[in-house]
Order: sequence, then structure tokens, then C-alpha cells
Amino acid sequence: METFKEKMPEIKSRELLHLINSLPLEHYGQFSFNGVGYTLLFFDKEELEGDDIAWNSASTAIEGGRDIYILETLSEEEKRKKIFHEILESDLYRQGFEMGQCHDIAARVDEEVFG
Repeated sequence: METFKEKMPEIKSRELLHLINSLPLEHYGQFSFNGVGYTLLFFDKEELEGDDIAWNSASTAIEGGRDIYILETLSEEEKRKKIFHEILESDLYRQGFEMGQCHDIAARVDEEVFG
């Protein structure tokens, strides 16, 4: 696996922000980004295991896709930030980066985009 120093990630922040701003955040939904299908799922506090308020995993509904889980009680702004991060992480993994690298790169981009 190549390291971050050897390979530059392809990051489409503008396109991703446009997509996220068009998503309804009140209920379940499906969409695609960069050729990957996503299912957005919300869960409540009672379903929370551990401290993770957002994560993504292999999709249970879309072959080759990803499911994104978001705590439903987050503000709309926080939901959008978490969705951005999870999609970016997933996209970086698809590009061949290791999961730890994906998280670190996504966190840096989060800071650049959202401050």
C-alpha cells in the first residue's frame, strides 16, 4: 500500500459539499458520489453503542456501496459535517489509502472546509 507521501489523494470537496447540501436530513435516503452508492441512515441515542456518533460500513442494500450512520439528534450543520467526513473517508479508502490514513486526511480536509 502506498503511503500518503507517495500518492496524492483526489479530493472533490466542492462536489461533495454540493451533494451534501442537497440531501434531505430528516429521513433515510440513497445517493451516489464518485461512482459509489450510499445509504444514509439515522439512529437514535438508545441505539448508540460506544461513543461513535457517525460511521460508515459496507452497505447492506447496495452492492459495492456504503451505509452511513448518523446520530439523528445532531444539528443539521453537524449532520452535514459528519456526512462529509464519512463520504470522504470512504472515497479515500476506495482510492487505496489505509483506513488510518483515510481518517487523518479526512480530518485535515474537514478543518480546511469547515474551520
